[in-house]
Amino acid sequence: MLYPLFTYKIRFSYDIGIGKVFHFLLKKMDLLSKPMRKGLYLIYSLPNWYCNLTLNEFKNLSTQLEHRLEIAKIYAKNINKKVLNQNITKNISNSTNLRFPIFVKNRGELIKFLGKHKIYVSDIWYFDVAPECPNAVAISKSILNLPTHINVSKRDALKISNLINIWIKS
Repeated sequence: MLYPLFTYKIRFSYDIGIGKVFHFLLKKMDLLSKPMRKGLYLIYSLPNWYCNLTLNEFKNLSTQLEHRLEIAKIYAKNINKKVLNQNITKNISNSTNLRFPIFVKNRGELIKFLGKHKIYVSDIWYFDVAPECPNAVAISKSILNLPTHINVSKRDALKISNLINIWIKS
């Protein structure tokens, strides 16, 4: 229930340093949900207060999907083709575009570079997700997912695209 409030406060105060500390503390205290948990595929009963939150999200779903599509198209059009996957870019209109993946060597260096420009994309949860699938593990080490959520404006997407292109050239 507090997740939306926590993430808002983290994003709002990240630039001044407080958000980074707040984010760290919330993760350390296990107060932020994690995308991948053991038992992820088990069926859970959610508290009743989730009903209104879920209904509101369904009401806003088409707006969210349109926004994500718009941001993904900006990335696909503006980011250097060397780091894009053609199968992904040609199917943007068929996707929910939860995130927009690019494929780079030295992902950590790009994350640091973007961080210097106040672009934070280091929430990587797909490390070694399938150790029995070595190709998936190898590919996961080069993926960097770019944000497409409602708080990323068209201007932000262009800025992110331009910064990635600058990093590629350097």
